[in-house]
Amino acid sequence: MIAVALIAIAEPLVVAPFASFDGKVWSGLTIGSTEREVKRQFPTAKTEIADPASVRVRTDRKDWIVSAVVTETGGKGSVVGIAVERERQALTSLADLRQELGEPDGEGFPDLRFSDWSVSYWKSKGIAAIVDRGTVVRSVLMADPAALSRKVSLLADRPGRLSEPALVEVGEIDVRPDLKLKDSTAEVFIGLEAQRAADRIVRDYRGRGWVGARGGRNTIEITLRIEKKGDKDYRLEANARLDGRTPYGNGSWYATVTDNARDSVSVGLRVQPLLDRVARDLGDRAHEAMGRLAWQAEWRPFYNLARP
Repeated sequence: MIAVALIAIAEPLVVAPFASFDGKVWSGLTIGSTEREVKRQFPTAKTEIADPASVRVRTDRKDWIVSAVVTETGGKGSVVGIAVERERQALTSLADLRQELGEPDGEGFPDLRFSDWSVSYWKSKGIAAIVDRGTVVRSVLMADPAALSRKVSLLADRPGRLSEPALVEVGEIDVRPDLKLKDSTAEVFIGLEAQRAADRIVRDYRGRGWVGARGGRNTIEITLRIEKKGDKDYRLEANARLDGRTPYGNGSWYATVTDNARDSVSVGLRVQPLLDRVARDLGDRAHEAMGRLAWQAEWRPFYNLARP
């Protein structure tokens, strides 16, 4: 006799109405279950969400994001909340959510906000929602009613001033020449001119992602490579790196730009534009990353409403 083992394949979560949450279970997700149990019950996804200590599960709706908010990562946490949002659009309207759940018990405001949003909450139901500009619901959070009630009571009852996302403060650009011009005098001159150009960039930069600041604790490192490729042709390359420390977290960003010159005179004229380009490209990359860090910092307190 041949034994055949049947392996159960986890099915995506079927999205249910929010009103079906009973304070413990919604769409099969259960408050108090372990992270391992969630991963056995539903297929998971790796799409980035605002709260790093959450597990995203796949659903029957393509653009819906359902996350099990857990106490800690690494398979050791337990579920304390369930967050629901959509990838590219609003989840629903506040009017429709009110029709489903009734009038909210109140409205609160977190300390850190970069845009005009608030938290509406239904204490007895264990439900809270991010409401954008008073009308549009961006996310819904379901948690133990008692725990959620305690947390929402700590929110401010009046909106504070909106904050501006922080930029990476750069104190200097350190240029490291790697020049193969077959002319030592030209190499010294271009190395000095490159550093002077970098100093001007720190002072005058008006791009995105970082800002020149006297005493700034972050440094942009640029390796400037210039090589003579023939009798007259030159290849220029600038590789930039920024290890940024910000109020929302740290990161490392990179950028590379290249250029060519037809003679030694053109080489000197192209150094400043080359460094300008790489500094701007690096700023664009830092801007994108900083946007994600700021988004996480802004929304994380909302997820924390589910945590003890």
